[in-house]
Amino acid sequence: MAKISTTAEINSIRLKDQTSNPATPSVGYSALYSKYGELYLISLSGVEGPFGTGGAGGTGDVVGPASATNGNVVLFDGTSGKLIKDGGAPLTAGHTILDEGTPLTQRANLNFIGSGVTVTDDAGNNRTVVTITTSGGGGGHTIQDEGVSLTQRTKLNFVGTGVTVIDDSSNDATKVTITASGGGTSPIQPDSISGLVMWLKADAIVGLSDSDPITTWEDSSSANNDASQSTANKKPLYKTSVINGLPVVRFDGTDDSFSTTWVPSHPFTIFFVAKSNSGYNTRGRAIAGTNNWFIGPYDTKWDYFNVTNLTPGAPGVSCSYIAIGIIQEASRSDLFIFDIPFGGHGTQTATVPGTVYIGESGGGGECFNGDIAEIIGYSTSISNADRLGLVAYLRNKYGI
Repeated sequence: MAKISTTAEINSIRLKDQTSNPATPSVGYSALYSKYGELYLISLSGVEGPFGTGGAGGTGDVVGPASATNGNVVLFDGTSGKLIKDGGAPLTAGHTILDEGTPLTQRANLNFIGSGVTVTDDAGNNRTVVTITTSGGGGGHTIQDEGVSLTQRTKLNFVGTGVTVIDDSSNDATKVTITASGGGTSPIQPDSISGLVMWLKADAIVGLSDSDPITTWEDSSSANNDASQSTANKKPLYKTSVINGLPVVRFDGTDDSFSTTWVPSHPFTIFFVAKSNSGYNTRGRAIAGTNNWFIGPYDTKWDYFNVTNLTPGAPGVSCSYIAIGIIQEASRSDLFIFDIPFGGHGTQTATVPGTVYIGESGGGGECFNGDIAEIIGYSTSISNADRLGLVAYLRNKYGI
């Protein structure tokens, strides 16, 4: 290799193009060479370059071709050393970002349509928070995911009053109803509705400790329709601080039950708060009558049998505490879960229950396995306004 004196002045050097890097020079030397029309420098530290038309690493402005148009996208091209070229297209406002057609993963964005919806990405808790604010004075409702990977029919956590979630497993869907327009329905105390003939409240039971058996569940109405059980091994248990800090009455599903002195005649209304503790494939008569009349879990759903007909029923609602109600007249039988109707029998004839029992129908069999917090009965067919106010009372009291 020729050596050039450091004091020599050279106007030009012609380098022969190479197809590979030359050998690394010895200590104290560097080699300048041309490869594929670009200039490189090699030393003990390695190869640097290319220099010139291709640009090099470092800071400062990058110079492109003089023919490039201001504002156009920069295009990097080349297989060995990237060349800066004019991309041929300018950036303008209003661009659309399209997804790549790949499956959605955890914390994927949801598309919400309509006003009053605010979406906040709570990255710290790995979730997206969606707040829906309703007009007319209603409260803001918040939908939150559970912080786990989303899959088909993943359950959502709904926070706020006026939200009802029904799992429609037969159609592989979850129905969500948000009712908050006009400020929502105001709660109505049960004894402010005329015709109250039974009011059994677990929080009105006194003198018992957690898991004590209950002999008499006293009626808080003026009708004195107490619920009672004299057989020791059939007495339901008093359980404290179970739902919203309040107690419940627990039935074991084997033989626990109460009898009452109420024998309804048409029309009548019953609402109660309960939860099945054995799912909904096991039949259980939460409220029943000696005429084979009942309300309770029945073949995957909450159902109601008026002796003549079985309603279409309501899904089991994930074995949670719910407010259940029926309104029955001689030619009307309606089932409600919270304030949502779930089937009736129109003008078909209904039969009265006979003597009301709680936990079974008086003859044994199909005993209820679950909790009951409150039962409210009327000797009237209450109005829609009273029904909605009664449901609001149960929602607020039990946080359901």
